[in-house]
Amino acid sequence: MIYSPDTPPLPSGPVARHYHIDASNSRITFQKPALTLGSNDTLDLASGGSLVSRGFASLAYGVAALGNNIRMNVSGTVAADEVGIYASGNNNRVYIGTGGTIVARTGVALNGENGWIENHSLILGTSIGIDLLSYKSSYYTGQIHNYGIISGPTAIRGSLAREAVYNYDLIDGKVQLLGGDDVFVNSGANARVVGTIDLGAGRDVAIGGNKTDIILGGDNNDTIYGGQGEDVLYGNQGADTFVFHTSPGFGAVDRLPDFTSGEDQISLSSAIFSAFRPGSMPVVVRGLEYLPTAGIIHHTDGHVYYDPDGTAGRAAPQVFAYINPSVHLKTGDVIVY
Repeated sequence: MIYSPDTPPLPSGPVARHYHIDASNSRITFQKPALTLGSNDTLDLASGGSLVSRGFASLAYGVAALGNNIRMNVSGTVAADEVGIYASGNNNRVYIGTGGTIVARTGVALNGENGWIENHSLILGTSIGIDLLSYKSSYYTGQIHNYGIISGPTAIRGSLAREAVYNYDLIDGKVQLLGGDDVFVNSGANARVVGTIDLGAGRDVAIGGNKTDIILGGDNNDTIYGGQGEDVLYGNQGADTFVFHTSPGFGAVDRLPDFTSGEDQISLSSAIFSAFRPGSMPVVVRGLEYLPTAGIIHHTDGHVYYDPDGTAGRAAPQVFAYINPSVHLKTGDVIVY
């Protein structure tokens, strides 16, 4: 079977059964799984092969993987009226290779601990692209690595447990991570999400990419990196930290609609905002007040500027954020790392 280099290795122990499905032995069923896998089974769905389950019923699954340590390599087509691939158990892996396609009401549903979904092609859910179903907050549901397209009105729905999502290409639909201390990362020039990224409850970390992101924090203390592009970042409840680690300037202005002075913080990278030392708290002034040295200006129109050498200096202030003018940003709201 083929796995990407960063996919965790197969566990030791015997493989119970191996299924190779191609055009010669494809399967179509009605109101039941086209294929059922058990613990330690492996599936190789080759290009041209298909597993199809028709009929709107609770068991209309393309693949039902029921057990632990199951490996699925999909380069063909899985189609179902309910769930494309349903995996219930621990340490299960779903790898969708080039040319692989999953189309269903719910594309992939993962229930259990320490799962892994890696997509290099297409997961299309008419309702949900990927659904993570763990209801135990102590669990680590697992990881999603997307190098292709995950699509659905809700492209990814998280669980009450912890999970991590790494996106390198297109998520077409909203991301809703629910509970747990989750991680969401947009990485690379092509990474984008067409929809909101809702972190839900938990102490979450989100890193935006090169495109415009809309990120919603949850009930606890979240850390949100906008990245490049003009992002909209909501902390919601809790003491949230908004991290700026890319070059400031027009075209890279992040909006912080619910920033609360004295509770939330702006954290600046000293590698980018180089006039400040790590660990320092830059002086913050309002509007056109005199700034004796490098500092932050919160203009009366809401824009927030980085001034690398103060009012009397020659360097022009650079805009990097927008905070409602009714909020009076002050010294202590901005820190440097």
